[in-house]
Amino acid sequence: MEDIFKKYYKRLKRIAILKSICLSVIFGFGVNFFVALIMLFLDLSVGVVLGISIGSVVLAIGCAAPLLYHFKFKPTIKSMASALDRQGLEERMVTMVELENDDSNIAQMQRENAVKKLEGVNPKSLRFVLPTIAVVLISVATILGVSMTTLSTLSAADIIQMPHQDVEQEEPEDPENPEEPDEEEEKVSVLYEAGEHGRVEGELFQEFEKGGSAKAVVAIPEEGYVFSFWSDGVFTAERQDQNVMSSFSVTAIFAKEIVVGPGEEGGGQEGGNAGSGQQGGGQQSGGAGDGQEGEGGGEGEGQDGEGEGGGGASGSTAKDNNTVIDGNTDYHNEIDYEAAKDAILKDDTLAQEEKDMLLKYLETLMEDSKNNQ
Repeated sequence: MEDIFKKYYKRLKRIAILKSICLSVIFGFGVNFFVALIMLFLDLSVGVVLGISIGSVVLAIGCAAPLLYHFKFKPTIKSMASALDRQGLEERMVTMVELENDDSNIAQMQRENAVKKLEGVNPKSLRFVLPTIAVVLISVATILGVSMTTLSTLSAADIIQMPHQDVEQEEPEDPENPEEPDEEEEKVSVLYEAGEHGRVEGELFQEFEKGGSAKAVVAIPEEGYVFSFWSDGVFTAERQDQNVMSSFSVTAIFAKEIVVGPGEEGGGQEGGNAGSGQQGGGQQSGGAGDGQEGEGGGEGEGQDGEGEGGGGASGSTAKDNNTVIDGNTDYHNEIDYEAAKDAILKDDTLAQEEKDMLLKYLETLMEDSKNNQ
């Protein structure tokens, strides 16, 4: 008889295991609910509450599942016959099992008919369908167990207070011996870093109380390079941050120095005014681009005043605008825009809004530089 049901046994065994697990889950979370409820009235730590709660679920399911399978759902000849009859065999299999020891012609004919009908049953047609009531019970048990465990954990952590817990009255402070606060003042830190082709002098990493001031640092470029700006938008090489409320880090950006060729020197006019020792005015002739006026000095004596003047200026292409420093050099030409852009994009300490602001500023400088050429 067992040979007849052999190819269906594995399928029915798998279904029996699933039934055992589902029922044991309901049992496990039910145990978890009552264990957590008891711990709610005990003075336990958070770790103990969580450990016992999780352990109770695992232990209950681990013990209940094999017991349920062995004593309740393990496939037998009769249970397999009943399961197969539900596939449309009209109790042929149950009857065959009941007539197993009957050797009469009728019994033999019934067995042959049942076996023939059984051959048309596909083992895959035996499926496990979880009843609606089982789904409801599993959901309710899980919610109750998890909720009670959460409540017990919050109570153990003193986040919520249960009615049975007595509120401890704080003892009044002794005015003669006031207790010092144990809380440490909040600290902030700053980090100054140097990009390529330069260094930062000073204390690079500093930590101090919130709202305090950092020590001064200065960005120094290598030979052939100049300081451009700090990655947070500060354009002075030396800086000392004050009233610092949050930690941050910045990077000094350096650019290649661009040397502008000198213009031709202008010739100074000689000659002082008669009888007065006034200085003569100097003139200059520019080199490439628009030359700027030179300055000359003259000295005169009596009527035959003698004057000497000299003048010269570099033939810079800079125009009269707010990008000119020392009267000659357009600082647009001092910035390596690609290096500055790359340094801003790689700086993880900047927020995206800060990066967008700095990149927009660089684009403005590039446009002004092109217009001034």
